[in-house]
Amino acid sequence: ACKNETTTSSALLSGSIINPTMNAVVVEGPNLNKTINLNEDDTFTETLNIESSGYYNLTHGRESTLIYLNPGDNLKIDFDANTFRSTITFEGKGANENNYLAAKSLLQESSAIEFPILFSMEQTEFLQTITELKKESDTFLNNATNLSEDFMFLEKKGNNFDYLVKLQLYPYYYNYFTKKESLQLSEAFKTPFEEFDYGNESNYKNFSSYKGLVINYYSQAILEEENINVIFDTLKALSVPVIKEDIAEALSNYIGLANENNEAVYNGIMEISNDEAFKNKLTAKYNKVKLLARGMPSPKFTNYENHKGGKTSLEDLKGKFVYIDIWATWCAPCIQEIPFLKDLEEKYNGRNILFVSASIDRPSDRDKWFKMVNDKKLGGIQLLADSDWQSQFIKDYDIVGIPRFILIDPNGNIISADAPRPSDPELIDLFNKLNI
Repeated sequence: ACKNETTTSSALLSGSIINPTMNAVVVEGPNLNKTINLNEDDTFTETLNIESSGYYNLTHGRESTLIYLNPGDNLKIDFDANTFRSTITFEGKGANENNYLAAKSLLQESSAIEFPILFSMEQTEFLQTITELKKESDTFLNNATNLSEDFMFLEKKGNNFDYLVKLQLYPYYYNYFTKKESLQLSEAFKTPFEEFDYGNESNYKNFSSYKGLVINYYSQAILEEENINVIFDTLKALSVPVIKEDIAEALSNYIGLANENNEAVYNGIMEISNDEAFKNKLTAKYNKVKLLARGMPSPKFTNYENHKGGKTSLEDLKGKFVYIDIWATWCAPCIQEIPFLKDLEEKYNGRNILFVSASIDRPSDRDKWFKMVNDKKLGGIQLLADSDWQSQFIKDYDIVGIPRFILIDPNGNIISADAPRPSDPELIDLFNKLNI
């Protein structure tokens, strides 16, 4: 007799939790986002539809672990939520690979190096360190038993991607942590990326480190490439929709007040994304940012209370550059900038620039503001905004955090809607370029 051959595309997942912190577990992965509710006895059972073998994330409350699922698996998971990583165990079909992943996680945790320490290392030491970490992971994999060939193949790739993403991130974080501006990378940092494939859909879905490599690559390319259109032409040619959409979302973060290439980035994102809801949201953001671009007329404030008496409007200050400090008496980072602002005011006294400090303290805290200006002997033009965060000037500049600094030219047009802080040497460079 002839029978139709059937193939399963599901895996049975069950388990029990001691000391649960919520009444569900969540499983996420390629084309899967499933919330599995716990039974009254803190157990759970669910049949998951999965397209192919691969990695998935299992989350319970604030705890999360990587699991590996095959179609046809019957996997039982047990753990104590209070000691998640040290108690999680797996039984049933698929248990070998997942017990390996749990043990690997503990190994990596025990051998982890603090991020600032690792990326502050000089090149030779850094390369030796991450090479040893990769070797440790590879050795652990090779010594494991009863693992499927497909799984071992994926793990080897994953170890390599983990190594590569550290290489890729090194220049940025080395500069960030050491404050050293110039860095000449050896060939060991460049060679592994020659002809690297940034468009592999399977790798992108399976490996978070590969995903990081792709996002980082295109993000950095947009920051460095003079012809942004070339990068977006490459992105348009990609045949993997999920990569395009993720990169579109990542690059949307570069549309902001400090980016002079907002228009090119916006147009490029709009071409590569097919997510209409995302594009509508991005357009709203772009239209708002566009109004605050360099050369645009500055939003205005009117009749702010002046500490020295009377009222002051932005129009009253035309004819000179205006450097505006948006601050509040309760803002510690704002107060940290005061000594640097005082030094600026003294250095540029008598030049063609006015220093304005506009407090967004609540009207009910007006006396507190008045007293701090006196106690700290604040100079410049000291103003109190009319409606704290709800002041129209504050909303027009889309200010959601302080301190925030704004530089306006003598004609009342924006030079920078997010200018460098007084403590930032780049501010003096900007002043010099403007011949202030």
